[in-house]
Amino acid sequence: MKSRTARMAVGVFGSVALAAGLLSLASPATQAAEGTLAFIPEEGTGEDGFSVETSGGCASAEATHFIIKMTGAGLKEEVTLTGVTELSAIAATGDQTTAMTAPLGKILETVKGENGGTLPNGGYTISFICRPKLTTTPISTFSGMITVTNGAGGAIAWRSGYTPAPEPIVNTVKPKVTGKKTVGQKLTVSQGKWSPTPSTFAYVWKLDGTTVGTSRSIAVTKAMKGRTLRVTVTAAKSGYANGQVTVRVSIP
Repeated sequence: MKSRTARMAVGVFGSVALAAGLLSLASPATQAAEGTLAFIPEEGTGEDGFSVETSGGCASAEATHFIIKMTGAGLKEEVTLTGVTELSAIAATGDQTTAMTAPLGKILETVKGENGGTLPNGGYTISFICRPKLTTTPISTFSGMITVTNGAGGAIAWRSGYTPAPEPIVNTVKPKVTGKKTVGQKLTVSQGKWSPTPSTFAYVWKLDGTTVGTSRSIAVTKAMKGRTLRVTVTAAKSGYANGQVTVRVSIP
């Protein structure tokens, strides 16, 4: 995926970048087990600066530089938040095992601007990659996720961590209302068909916005004559977001 370098708001990272197409001058290093990345502070807005902190060091003398990248479905392409920067810029050495902290400043506003002026709601991964200067082969990678939420006026709010929304139950065959539409008779709504198969169902009948029943069946009353009933069927299953379908029925 094509990468681009976001302009940095702070420090040494604003001017350092690796030209595309350079051949590696070092033998490929073996990638170590990935570590985690923490965010300082743990939440804020796009106007706030923040730093990233690795859970350990690069743990390799071959690692002389680092680069920080951001990925996510809301981005047109992978974003390079820093150029290829010497580890000494953050008081780090290649073989250290202690945590490393790198400031990113107000980078989310810059990313938003370079992403067409939008940074959609959702989860984004930020990765701190230890590497030699003249090769793209990672030696070790530290990654963490942030959740981005857009507020009024386009203000960006973010927090550390991301929990994806559960997949919804999908309606495949719409429920139907059967029965005689005469006073004193009952109307019954079917469950319809769903994927995956729900564990439970709930029903709400409404007449002009007022709830008049919560069972599968309802008795037709004089007050319903010449009006429209609406019944909402809610399907539920553990681990999935509820699915809902509303069916209308006119009472002559």
